[in-house]
Amino acid sequence: MRAIFLSAYAIIILIETATAQHRSFSNQHEDAFRAAYSAYSEIPKGLLEAVAYNRTNLRHLDETEPESCAGLPKSVGIFGLIEDGKGYFANTLMSVSELSGFGLDELKTHPDKQILGYAKALISLPIAGWNTDAIAARLIELSELPHESEAQSFTLEIQLYEVLSLLNDEAFMSRFGYAPHRYDLASLFAENLHVLSSRNIYMDGTSIYDEDGNHYRAGGGIAPCNDYPANAYVQTPTCNYSSRSGTAVSAVTVHTIQGSYAGAISWAQNCNANVSYHYVVSSSGQITQMVCEAEKAWHVGTENPYT
Repeated sequence: MRAIFLSAYAIIILIETATAQHRSFSNQHEDAFRAAYSAYSEIPKGLLEAVAYNRTNLRHLDETEPESCAGLPKSVGIFGLIEDGKGYFANTLMSVSELSGFGLDELKTHPDKQILGYAKALISLPIAGWNTDAIAARLIELSELPHESEAQSFTLEIQLYEVLSLLNDEAFMSRFGYAPHRYDLASLFAENLHVLSSRNIYMDGTSIYDEDGNHYRAGGGIAPCNDYPANAYVQTPTCNYSSRSGTAVSAVTVHTIQGSYAGAISWAQNCNANVSYHYVVSSSGQITQMVCEAEKAWHVGTENPYT
């Protein structure tokens, strides 16, 4: 097969997600994070960096960032805040601005102010304490992801798991000079933890489960693809994909997400997005399949039938 790469660094991202638990990154805003913890000492050390890593790989996204080829709302700043969620994602830039008192332009253009503003927003929420449940509740309040439906709840739990597991990860935390935490993820996610933390996740047409038979949730009677057996399968609504009409697959298109793993999965659940993709890969190498390869996903215009 030939491959169509839509950005100069798509190949790098594909290799890194397949081989590394945590991609290489540099913390160019260490002083700003330290200042935020100094101002708001109740915030657990590492939480701000874990959220920033999850959303942007600790990169400040400015106005020069390219638009998503999948139509995902544009993220700004080191926390990947959303200014215009296109009626689907929450407008988190506005939420952080209202809670912190920082102006929209300040948060968009100054990474130090976005770090301080996000920290102030976290502590300004009417949630008591900083145990596992309280941190999860705060992250949900500041998440861009909708979570009204079952599929949307799944993507939100993926996002929460990624952030909280980083806080418990010694290798990640040591990069910033912090000791790992011991947050009780089993209590927070209950039986879903087995599936969220598994590398191999399967779909049998009625439920999502891991190799040990632990189930995440009841499904909707979806026929399994079995295209790539070691992955989660989250059904994309039929409003966002169609038949290939017998066209053979002869090419592979690789996109960079221009957003988060969970956000990309959630965006394909939005019928107004008119977009879908067969697979989404996280920074830890977990793969979620959203459209069977026999069907035509909508992601690269006139090239869709054969990619």
